[in-house]
Amino acid sequence: MLTQIFSEWVNIRSKWDRMSVLYEFWDNSQLEKLEDWQIIERFTKDRYATKSLNYFRKKIEGKKQLSVEELVAASKLYRILLDNDSALSYAEKAYDKFPDNDFGKSRIRKCAPFI
Repeated sequence: MLTQIFSEWVNIRSKWDRMSVLYEFWDNSQLEKLEDWQIIERFTKDRYATKSLNYFRKKIEGKKQLSVEELVAASKLYRILLDNDSALSYAEKAYDKFPDNDFGKSRIRKCAPFI
């Protein structure tokens, strides 16, 4: 299986398309081991914004309490969807609810210039 994946990967020139081949392999072998926020970030990073949004709505959106990781993932997702108001709202919630959390601060800082 790895030989087949490498054969496909080596013939692709685009960095993102190469990453997609690796993500597909990873999804087939590891996705069920991830937390929901990690899956959202994975879909978002691989340019599957609609898939990420659907997963977010199904698994996270209706929860009463979101973790800092879930809030940050949601902020990134909405930034990719060009919904800057929602992206900013989730970023502010991450800061407000978890002001001392370095994970939230560092992740949100990376996308704050774009919000």
